[in-house]
Amino acid sequence: MFFHYDVTNKPSGQHFNMKEVALYTVDGGKITREEFFYTMG
Repeated sequence: MFFHYDVTNKPSGQHFNMKEVALYTVDGGKITREEFFYTMG
Protein backbone atom coordinates (compact mmCIF):
# COMPACT_ATOMS: atom_id res chain seq x y z
CA MET A 1 0.00 0.00 0.00
CA PHE A 2 1.17 3.54 -0.71
CA PHE A 3 0.34 6.57 1.44
CA HIS A 4 1.04 10.27 0.96
CA TYR A 5 0.67 12.59 3.96
CA ASP A 6 0.51 16.39 3.95
CA VAL A 7 1.15 17.32 7.59
CA THR A 8 1.32 20.52 9.62
CA ASN A 9 2.63 20.42 13.18
CA LYS A 10 0.11 22.51 15.15
CA PRO A 11 2.44 23.80 17.91
CA SER A 12 5.28 24.87 15.58
CA GLY A 13 3.36 25.45 12.33
CA GLN A 14 6.04 23.43 10.50
CA HIS A 15 4.67 21.84 7.32
CA PHE A 16 6.04 18.76 5.56
CA ASN A 17 5.11 15.99 3.14
CA MET A 18 5.66 12.33 3.89
CA LYS A 19 5.46 9.32 1.58
CA GLU A 20 5.09 5.83 3.03
CA VAL A 21 4.92 2.31 1.64
CA ALA A 22 3.41 -0.44 3.79
CA LEU A 23 4.35 -4.07 3.20
CA TYR A 24 2.06 -6.66 4.77
CA THR A 25 2.93 -10.35 5.08
CA VAL A 26 -0.16 -12.60 5.13
CA ASP A 27 -0.22 -16.19 6.34
CA GLY A 28 -3.42 -18.22 6.53
CA GLY A 29 -5.54 -15.17 5.73
CA LYS A 30 -4.11 -13.14 8.63
CA ILE A 31 -1.57 -10.34 8.66
CA THR A 32 1.48 -11.74 10.42
CA ARG A 33 3.94 -8.89 9.77
CA GLU A 34 3.81 -5.19 8.92
CA GLU A 35 6.76 -3.17 7.59
CA PHE A 36 6.72 0.56 6.86
CA PHE A 37 9.19 2.48 4.70
CA TYR A 38 9.00 6.25 4.46
CA THR A 39 10.65 9.45 3.28
CA MET A 40 10.11 12.93 4.60
CA GLY A 41 10.79 16.16 2.83
